[in-house]
Amino acid sequence: MLLVRAFAHGLLDSGSVSRAAAATSLRIDVNLAAPGELVAVPGIGPSRAEAIVLHRVRHGLFRTVDDLATVDGIGPGMLAALRPFVCVRPPGEPAGASAGGR
Repeated sequence: MLLVRAFAHGLLDSGSVSRAAAATSLRIDVNLAAPGELVAVPGIGPSRAEAIVLHRVRHGLFRTVDDLATVDGIGPGMLAALRPFVCVRPPGEPAGASAGGR
């Protein structure tokens, strides 16, 4: 547990993306994003970003955006608010490709 938290905290300090830059991109892939990128999504702060990364480390990659509902602190309302800003791309799909509502 401590190692996982230390790993996630190390990620929180890396890869910061501005909110303006994130707003101009299509969607953030929750399987690839570092916590610094996740906080660019409206409704995701540092704690929620850490929870997403910890869930990903413990349970593996998300298969769909709906899987975010299994993360602590993300309920149906938050999931609906996040849906326009996040995606889950299939392995091997280029970052510029549209992932639809996955």
